[in-house]
Amino acid sequence: MSYPSFAQMEGSTLRHLSDRVVTRDMGGAARASSYYDSVKRQFSIRHKLSTADLATLETFYASNQTASFSFTWALNGSTYTCIFGAGGIRVSPGAVYHDVTVDLEEA
Repeated sequence: MSYPSFAQMEGSTLRHLSDRVVTRDMGGAARASSYYDSVKRQFSIRHKLSTADLATLETFYASNQTASFSFTWALNGSTYTCIFGAGGIRVSPGAVYHDVTVDLEEA
């Protein structure tokens, strides 16, 4: 299943996550280590949605709160396997369109 294909608004963000730790040895040289082998991505997606589109998104969220799904990042057209992040869905209601922010984590 795929995340609904709503327009991603300006202000949507992509953050690269890793457990990389940088330390210094006795001589002052920087050393880096990491426990997992690949960088994961965290998305904060902004949408401006009609009431009907918001209902579609809320239905998708209710059905897939803990499931993974495909998400296409508009900036580069790449598709990622994601789950909903801890922030879930946040809605700022408007008269006609609603500002919606959705947190996603790459699985």
